[in-house]
Amino acid sequence: MNLKGLVGAAAVMAAAATGAHASNLLVNGSFETGDLSGWYNTGNSDHTFVTPGFGGYGPQDGSYFVAFGAVGGDYGLNQGFADVAGQTYTVSYYVAGNGTGFSDVNAYIDGTLEQTIGSPVPAQPYTRYSFTFVGTGADLLTLGLRNDPSYDALDNVSISAGGVPEPATWAVMLLGILGVGAQLRMRRKSALATA
Repeated sequence: MNLKGLVGAAAVMAAAATGAHASNLLVNGSFETGDLSGWYNTGNSDHTFVTPGFGGYGPQDGSYFVAFGAVGGDYGLNQGFADVAGQTYTVSYYVAGNGTGFSDVNAYIDGTLEQTIGSPVPAQPYTRYSFTFVGTGADLLTLGLRNDPSYDALDNVSISAGGVPEPATWAVMLLGILGVGAQLRMRRKSALATA
């Protein structure tokens, strides 16, 4: 395959990956409606809300995020979604914390605890957390959120089909393919010059 063919193949793969990466099975995962549309709550709903800024936090990106400060127990942020049974999915979300109080984030799929952050949530800027699970055809994500007596922040919750590399991974792979193509071309020119 020549250099143009390699570049073309890499461009097609990168375009396909970008489209696959962009799909989110959740509604309003970044809370950009300015409210909890698409989500329903369980447990202690006091002191948890969507905001453009609060307690020294802002959004991870976009205009809104969830500030959570449930006292005495977790606030459950829940959303059901359709998926393909047997396929692997990745849940990801961003959490910022102040490292104080009784604080945690507990992530569940269909009532099974998949990930825990906290006791307390670390003092950190927005940090990406993720885990994978196998779909059943219709599943439920629950995020149990608590910070007693302060606030932490949650933004950009997403569920996407697993196994799709991040765009940065595709960019590195594309550079590698271009490098191999350039090296092959240089060898060919060198071989022709010495012949």
